[in-house]
Amino acid sequence: MKRTIELIRKVKRIELRVRSPVEGLLQGAYHSKFKGRGIEFSEVREYQPGDDIRTIDWKVSARMGKPFIKEFSEERDLTMFILLDASASLGFGREKSKYEQAILMSSSLMLAALRNNDRIGLLSFNLEEKSFHPARKGRKHLLKLIRYLTLSSPKGKSSLREGISFFLSVVKKKSIVFVVSDFYDELPKKEFLILKKRHEVVALKVYDESEMNLEDMGTFAMEDMETGEQLFLSTDEEFLSNYSQLVKEENEKTKSFFKKMGIPLINASTDEPFDVPLRRYFKGIKGNGG
Repeated sequence: MKRTIELIRKVKRIELRVRSPVEGLLQGAYHSKFKGRGIEFSEVREYQPGDDIRTIDWKVSARMGKPFIKEFSEERDLTMFILLDASASLGFGREKSKYEQAILMSSSLMLAALRNNDRIGLLSFNLEEKSFHPARKGRKHLLKLIRYLTLSSPKGKSSLREGISFFLSVVKKKSIVFVVSDFYDELPKKEFLILKKRHEVVALKVYDESEMNLEDMGTFAMEDMETGEQLFLSTDEEFLSNYSQLVKEENEKTKSFFKKMGIPLINASTDEPFDVPLRRYFKGIKGNGG
């Protein structure tokens, strides 16, 4: 009973923590960013002077012998999904883990969607496990998702390919999809292409500054959080220079990948408040670092 009460308190604390930025900038920005992009076919009607010729329905026009156009109406609600990489590497962080930052940002996005009466869903995944929560409306559903995130912890190896493939197999309705990860795994081109074709996709990269720039620590043991393998390293000048170059190349590779995919990329450092990267994105300002 005591654990249940403490869990409820933790869920409430997260909801309260993310509520302020959502009620401010994010709610209105979310609405303007995504509303109107979800449109559905309504009807065809006869062409009138001034109509956009790009909406002409050529099949109907040919059958009727005169031009007809397609009319569309905005969907009254949308569906948002968070695809959360829950592999062990997300557990890293100095003051705050990448996973904690990911949870806060995911909760903010889901709350923004809820305030716009949209459906919200979640897929948490690593190579070995997948936890799928279908999209639904309502505060009770939101709290259920936050409760799950509060109880969960990152573990195992990452597999973006497995996670995205599973999502594509179970979700057919066009949705807004935030893929949240540190993107240390191989970026699967085929799966992202299909995801982008079927849904509106945003990539959210969470990173820690200490991963970007190692300090001179002498000789030390480094353990791979996903495999448990250990490697002894000596952080001399040459090593630090090579490491810095490697990190820079990997970051550029990730940015280039998503740019070619036509997928927006949000860079989120654990050193900054969780809402700052989201504000940059919704304001259309490029992120720093990462």
